[in-house]
Amino acid sequence: MSDLYIGFMDEEVRPILSALFAEGWNVLVIERGNVNPTGTLFERPIANYQGKVMWKGWVGMDTDGDFISLPNTVKAPDNFNPNRAQWLTVFQEVLYGNLLDVFNKLPARILETEGNRTVKRKLGLLPSLSILYMGKASGRDSGLPTKILVRSPEMGLQPGLIRTQLRGILKALKGASNATKPSQRGNSSVNIWSYGAGGAFRDIGQPLPAGGPGEVWNVLGSVMMGVERDKAAELGREKVGQRSLYTGIINYASREQYCQFYETPTFYDIAGARQLVEQTFIAQSTEQTSQLYKLIASTQTVISAQQNGVPAERSAVTISSNSFMGHNVKQAANQYGLHGDANMEDFHLLKLIHSMDAAQTHYTSVKSIENRYPTLAASKIVRIDADPFNIPNPVKAAFGPVREPNEPPVMPWVLASEQYAAILAWGLQGLELTQAPAAVYLGFDANAVGNQKVNPSAAITEHGCFIPQTSANVNLQGNHSKLYLNAFCLEVAQDMLNEFGSWIDKLGKLKAQPEKFAEVARSNPFNAPLVNDPELGEFLPLETCYSKIRSLAGKAEQEGLLNDQLASFINNLKTFLQIAGENLPIWARGGWGADSNQLYSAANAKLVDATLDRFIYKANNTIVLENRAQEAVTNWFV
Repeated sequence: MSDLYIGFMDEEVRPILSALFAEGWNVLVIERGNVNPTGTLFERPIANYQGKVMWKGWVGMDTDGDFISLPNTVKAPDNFNPNRAQWLTVFQEVLYGNLLDVFNKLPARILETEGNRTVKRKLGLLPSLSILYMGKASGRDSGLPTKILVRSPEMGLQPGLIRTQLRGILKALKGASNATKPSQRGNSSVNIWSYGAGGAFRDIGQPLPAGGPGEVWNVLGSVMMGVERDKAAELGREKVGQRSLYTGIINYASREQYCQFYETPTFYDIAGARQLVEQTFIAQSTEQTSQLYKLIASTQTVISAQQNGVPAERSAVTISSNSFMGHNVKQAANQYGLHGDANMEDFHLLKLIHSMDAAQTHYTSVKSIENRYPTLAASKIVRIDADPFNIPNPVKAAFGPVREPNEPPVMPWVLASEQYAAILAWGLQGLELTQAPAAVYLGFDANAVGNQKVNPSAAITEHGCFIPQTSANVNLQGNHSKLYLNAFCLEVAQDMLNEFGSWIDKLGKLKAQPEKFAEVARSNPFNAPLVNDPELGEFLPLETCYSKIRSLAGKAEQEGLLNDQLASFINNLKTFLQIAGENLPIWARGGWGADSNQLYSAANAKLVDATLDRFIYKANNTIVLENRAQEAVTNWFV
């Protein structure tokens, strides 16, 4: 029996991997991209995990555009079980064959024009996947392997490909067991578990069941409100290679059933199909006599009857979509009487789980091509709300542009170089909450002696909108029982070096082209309005610092040197971007609401409605998933 854990975001899979290692398990990890065995995995240096890479294979596109499979490139420990190596080799071969088969059946890649932009449809692209067997040669295993963690290969423009690619992985599990010798096989039965966060559409408190940050849902069904390609209409056309056609759909999936509730007419563009299906979903939520209302509402009635009396992990029917869901869509889900939250993935996972059950029911012959799935035993999807459905007025006021007289800000707007460097170093070291610097928390006092003071305001500690971390923080002095992440500082830790690194790389390629160099410099990720075009000599120290940071990242023995380079990077960045003063504003992407002529910073962000909800979700997401991961592995997924 194998346990297959499926996640989509770094913050979903990283704590599960750590929790499995904490219990002594070896884990087969399947991750997007070509992972360096001594590099980074799920935003954390592999050296910082309890388990190390003992075997690594890869499948993906080479530089010539061919889909290839590269065998193990890691020297296994001396006492590594050869049967494990054989099973892993066969698993990779079968996985490669499954994905190649899917590729050959897909239509060619299409480039389409929508409005004034070219849109890439990922029709003929294959995933790049690393297959990492991690742990210790003496680690726990009762099969080959027992614990499998998959970060879903696809979660972007076409979430429907989630099912296609996960099917290839699942069938590879059974294929490897059938192809290896009996002594090398693992049991081809599998449990499927998924762990993640979602957006609440039920209120904090009454009426029960309540929603809001930290509330846990046991997802047994999901209603999909989104857009799919209208393949039937495309097949009916005379010419091949014309632009895709789309239809809006409202469907339902659970382990027991798959139902189609509603479909729009065919559209030439995604936007038209999305607008109509969303309007229909919202309008029908108040029409309790309509057929669509009855169909959607009945799904929760059936699920609740199946799972009556489960207060700790409350039975849920979530709402899934392949686009952003605003407050009006979540309000409609509430009005249909659904319990759960909003996300992009549940429907696709449940449709896959349903198809596995259907294959086992209808195709009992081992030789049947339709019965290539492993036998599905148990399955469970757990979602944890990361934001409130409705944000209380005191919280809105605290984050608004106008505060009460003498009320301190909920967070600082600028940081000293060493504080900034500490946040960047924390990100490079893997975002361990127990190692987070004080500056990453809401209520951080940037002017306190020693820079260790964290005193969050009542808007943060009350009202139930923000979740504190439960793990101790060894870096902070005194009593810090309430630690809430600052979403902007979290983005600095996670994304700032990557975004600024891409910009620095572009500048580096334009050293001999002054006009283009200046143009790219002005399009910097801070949106800093440069008074004078920067000189090449001002850029070189910044480029050198960035290169050194990348070479030092993940090397514990070089921590002091890394911190020095990060502080130097911040100072050189201020010089190059002509940002005056000793401190650097806290970076915030343009998407946070700053005007086009403003610095992209926390001070210029407009935290109202959707952006405030996004801030709260970002602040809570990592914490709620870290707080409950060990409990999920030990108690929920059994």
